[in-house]
Amino acid sequence: MKINRDMPGKLKNFTLGAFLILILAGLASSCVHAPEPVVTPPTEEEPPATVAAPSLELIKEPLPPAVHALLRRAQAALERQQYQEAEAHAERAYRMDGRDYRVLFMRARISLAAGAPDDAEQWAQRALGSLPVKYKGHRKQTWELIARARAARGDHAGRDEALREARSVR
Repeated sequence: MKINRDMPGKLKNFTLGAFLILILAGLASSCVHAPEPVVTPPTEEEPPATVAAPSLELIKEPLPPAVHALLRRAQAALERQQYQEAEAHAERAYRMDGRDYRVLFMRARISLAAGAPDDAEQWAQRALGSLPVKYKGHRKQTWELIARARAARGDHAGRDEALREARSVR
């Protein structure tokens, strides 16, 4: 664009301004745009936000008093977000009675809260294996914990599968 020195001042400024706007518009249109957000596939539903401890009293099989006390301490530490302390109590309870559902489920909850979803799922799977069939509510709750662990890993298909398992418990 050629600017004539004989042009009036306002017209020169207008012409220069229009020229600059055209240049900037061209630059803006050639800029790299942010990528479109990744859309996750629709899911059936989300697992519950928190997984509560199964009531120690609802399972009729008695716990040894020492194991019961350790699980209560682990629960209190978990509520205070003191994961190492909670894990220490749960580990001691596990050494005393490593086959009880309540012990295994507590370990799963602690692992999930501490950010170890792989460990959480392994403990929850073991808990399912030790849970008598008659405790359907606990079985559902364990599948929901597995769903949360899988979701934490980004395994949406696995989460949906675990939620279907939870819903199928009757």
